[in-house]
Amino acid sequence: MSKKVQHEIRDVIHTFVYFNNDEKKVIGSRYFQRLRHIKQLSMTNFVYPGAVHTRFEHSIGTMELAGRAFDVLFDHKNRHSKSVEQLKEQLDDNILVNWRCHLRMAALLHDVGHPPFSHATESLFPVGENHETMTKRIIMKSELTDMLQNGCDIPYNPSLIAKLAVGPKYFQSEPFKNWQLLLNEIIVGDAFGVDRMDYLLRDAHHCGAVAGKFDHDRLIQTLRILLPPRKIGERSEISIGIEHGGIHPTEALLVARYFMYMQVYFHRVSTAYNTHCERFVKAFLNVQNGGFWPIDPDNFIKFTDNEIFSEIYKASQNSLAVGYLEAKRIQDRNHFQLAYEFRPKEIHMFAVDSVKAELEDKLANDFAETDYSVRLSRNQGGKRTPALKDDFSVWNRRVEPDKIEFGKTYSKILDELVSPSQDFVIADRQKKNDIKTCIEEFIITKMGKEFLEEDNE
Repeated sequence: MSKKVQHEIRDVIHTFVYFNNDEKKVIGSRYFQRLRHIKQLSMTNFVYPGAVHTRFEHSIGTMELAGRAFDVLFDHKNRHSKSVEQLKEQLDDNILVNWRCHLRMAALLHDVGHPPFSHATESLFPVGENHETMTKRIIMKSELTDMLQNGCDIPYNPSLIAKLAVGPKYFQSEPFKNWQLLLNEIIVGDAFGVDRMDYLLRDAHHCGAVAGKFDHDRLIQTLRILLPPRKIGERSEISIGIEHGGIHPTEALLVARYFMYMQVYFHRVSTAYNTHCERFVKAFLNVQNGGFWPIDPDNFIKFTDNEIFSEIYKASQNSLAVGYLEAKRIQDRNHFQLAYEFRPKEIHMFAVDSVKAELEDKLANDFAETDYSVRLSRNQGGKRTPALKDDFSVWNRRVEPDKIEFGKTYSKILDELVSPSQDFVIADRQKKNDIKTCIEEFIITKMGKEFLEEDNE
């Protein structure tokens, strides 16, 4: 009987995900199997009970979408001739097959470096480290490295996989070629990254958040490799844009992202549980590993949600245990509650970083740091960050076959939508009223009593 060369998994979002023998070997490795025990949304399931899905299924879904996006982008009938000029010598079938294999592997492994409870404990890596640098290290300096190079049907390049998975911000040891930047953008691009597409759809499904859904199939079918509209004296680099028919799905994607952050990721109660989790793990690691996650791959993968939850339960039963207070808050559901929500006018105050520092100093003088958590998103000059960091190109080939314009030319939503933000203070239930009074006194000092009274009318 011949060896099976294609495998399949039934997926709740993509129906079926197909993968080859090499991808199966990597999925079966202990580094990837660990992701079965790392929840995608930390402790959000304390608020949305269905949110128990994991980095394992998200990573497989990201690989699937990366393959789909690649096939659309490099299909000859979708090529804008002037835009792909930079790649004309590389658009050979054998080269494209190699790129596609490395892209899918990078998408599969892009989250392999996440710590327990994902982003909730990201701050507990040593200085200069994060889940991206951990991902890079696992791909390039572990048993997985040898598997990729010598244990697969084709010899993979671990360095290339790491480059595509984490991008130039976290892989600075060598420059990126234009095609490498393009493939990295397929995975983690600000506008059209398939990582974001999968996690929004998956998180919305498991949380029951209808507002997080959008037509990703239509959006992917409109993806194109495009040059941005040229400006005099400016060099243009190819990037991922869309045909005009993708404008509405793109709007829906960004609006879905906004609502998922405001309704799920920045939910006050899930924020509270993630805060308690982070503080417990910090106390636990102070005893276990000097306060930080280990960065040696073999030691790092020993930690999953399961081990930490076990420690939380044990600590909650012993008032002398390290991290007892935070463990007890989690175990008894005695989480922080909303103490103060900043109004739009008040947020302008914190455009100057020193004002936020003053507020934090005042709270620190009057209360213990275990009594509260300040959540204030960064803003510039009192203005929120745009939802899109950079504009993208749109090819309206039915109207003008060669003309490319910026996306915001066609969409008021893209031009005006801002990034979601957290602007509140959560606190211990017994202290929240005192903390609210403290914050109000600070605002009166800074902006005047009349302002607070006017805003409360």
